Amino acid sequence: MKIDKGRIINDFIEPNKRQYAIPVYQRNYEWSREQCVKLFDDIVLAYKKDRTHFCGSVVYAPLKEEQNIHYYVIIDGQQRLTTIYLLLKALIDLAEIDATRELITETLFNRDKFDDLAIDKQSKLKLKPIKSDDNQLRLLMENKQDDMDKTSGIWTNYNLFCGLVKERLADGMYVKDIYKGVEKLICASILLEQNDNAQEMFERINSTGVPLSLADKIRNFVLMTDADQEMLYENYWLKAENLIHRGNTTPFFLDYLNTKIDGFAKEEDAYEIFKSVYASGGYTNESMLQEILHYANFYHAFLYGDKTYGKEVNLLLKSLQKLKQTTVFLFLFPVFDDYEKQIIDQKELERVLRFLLNYSVRRLICEVGSNSLRGLYKTLYGRVFARPENKDNYYDAIVSFFMQLTSKDALVNDDVFKYALKQNNLYRKNALCKYLLTTIENQGKEQLVTDNLT
Repeated sequence: MKIDKGRIINDFIEPNKRQYAIPVYQRNYEWSREQCVKLFDDIVLAYKKDRTHFCGSVVYAPLKEEQNIHYYVIIDGQQRLTTIYLLLKALIDLAEIDATRELITETLFNRDKFDDLAIDKQSKLKLKPIKSDDNQLRLLMENKQDDMDKTSGIWTNYNLFCGLVKERLADGMYVKDIYKGVEKLICASILLEQNDNAQEMFERINSTGVPLSLADKIRNFVLMTDADQEMLYENYWLKAENLIHRGNTTPFFLDYLNTKIDGFAKEEDAYEIFKSVYASGGYTNESMLQEILHYANFYHAFLYGDKTYGKEVNLLLKSLQKLKQTTVFLFLFPVFDDYEKQIIDQKELERVLRFLLNYSVRRLICEVGSNSLRGLYKTLYGRVFARPENKDNYYDAIVSFFMQLTSKDALVNDDVFKYALKQNNLYRKNALCKYLLTTIENQGKEQLVTDNLT
């Protein structure tokens, strides 16, 4: 490991024949407005006071050399580097004279001075973010702003910097002044060597500051150490993330891990549990990602439906969602696995889901406490099918199990259910009440859409 004091412009962005790649295991570009404004104000102050400003560390490692271009991978500092790139692009677009515009432009792009480099769209720009951000940054640098996603962080912060620069220009500053301020940014430049553990360094660095999510840590673990990380990211991780959506990744991984271990995984312990599951299961990075994608397909169906399972299955899954019965996913994972393996057919799957919906409605109306549900659904499959021959009568085995229970998790009988339906105050249970009224309303052929109704 080599540690130096470096200047962001002089030592990282300006040198020719370089490209810094943001690896696929890193999180997306997501600096906030407050962070961008703070950096911009620091740059202006550095120019006015003619002093350097320390802006953190940049940790990077050599990746390869091709066609005389040196490629590096950024372990830490991608958010700052990307942000500075966006500011420099704003300065280019607002420069008062061509000389200033050309000076800054040359900083951002590799130049083929002697026509001996195979520079293309991929290698021309000195910064290469992860795929979604890379597409947006390239469109911005090619002046194709109309084609950009206006919700992306790349567009949002570029637009923010344009506004901030205009304010300073109106106060009498010049673009070259702000650029001189950027030149005063210094950092701790940490170059990893071949024997340095990049993954361990990544985890140490990211144990401070904005915490990595559970999904960020798992993505790092299964991608960072693999030579085929681009392929694995494209073929597995990105597909899984798109299926379950980023906001659902933590509950997905907790449910996934809870199907693999005896106890329950808490979010703060889940990453260590994941690494343990990986090691004890003899997984490779690819086999683990294959399994994650497999379960992500099921999770997508649980949350959003999937036409491959048919209309009735999707309606039943949607009903469980409306009733907020997401703890049932722990049981549905192996059930859907059995469907995929053709142990049960679609009709049997529908019967199982219909029973689980019936069970949930009765339990909610009779106000049976939910604190035992996670434990019930986590162990249910193993208890029902401890004898493999029970799978020959799949639905009956599940119903029989509930009928024999003597705890509060037993199936509520008709008499108790009828009494509770008449006597209990259901109106304070918004989701349940709406579900019941909608179901009664839509018994006939004419279907009323009630999603937006109170």
